This record gives sequence, structure tokens and C-alpha cells, in this order.
Amino acid sequence: LDRIGSQINFLGSVPIKFNFNKDSFVDALKQSGYSNEASTLILWEGVSIYLEQDAVAAILDFVGENDKSQIVFDYIISVTESNTGDLYGVEQFMQIWEKHRDGEPFRFSVEEQKIEQLLNQHKLKLIGSMDSK
Repeated sequence: LDRIGSQINFLGSVPIKFNFNKDSFVDALKQSGYSNEASTLILWEGVSIYLEQDAVAAILDFVGENDKSQIVFDYIISVTESNTGDLYGVEQFMQIWEKHRDGEPFRFSVEEQKIEQLLNQHKLKLIGSMDSK
């Protein structure tokens, strides 16, 4: 958060429960008191990997179109059989995932080194990115 470069006046957090693939993110925010006049930090963790591409795009578009909104989120890089062995910890992770999360596929991922390009498509700027190293 230090990298965001602006002062944050913490007024509280508002968890929002809804179905990202079926319901409108914007409607859910507005029903929870969101105002595009207020500076808003959206902390979006553990969600994007389960969503369809269109749902992720809609959320990133919304944040990109609102100058006073910022987003912090996690994502996974695209994993294929050809690159599984090249990525730290992926083989072990996939074995555990398949054992305990059968039927819960990853729907959204970003090709390695392409997160900045994705964000730019949605009028967003990459401030920082972390990986497992």
C-alpha cells in the first residue's frame, strides 16, 4: 500500500457478498454505499481465479474508469503442461489442488509477464507485482 503514493483515510471496510459471474459488481457496490466521489481501495483477494474472463474484465473496467478508485488483487499466471516444471512450486501446488479441490477449476489466469498489458487494456497502471521468489 505504501507504493500507492496517496494518503489513505481509512473509514472502514465493507465486505460485499454476491455472485461475481452472475450479479453486477457495480450494483453490489452501490447497494453497499459506494460513491464514485469518494476515494476507494478495492481489496480483491482469492476471487479472480474462479471467475470467467468477462467478469474479471468488467471489474477492471469499472476501476479503470473511476479516477478515485484503486484495486489490489491477486491472480495466477497461466500454467500449461509445458511450463509446469519451470515454475517454482507449481507441480506440488497442482497435486494438492487436484486432491482437495476436485471440480473447482481455475477460470482466469494471466500469461507470465503480461499483467501490465492486461491492466493497460482496462485503463489501469501497474504499481507493483509480487511473485513467489
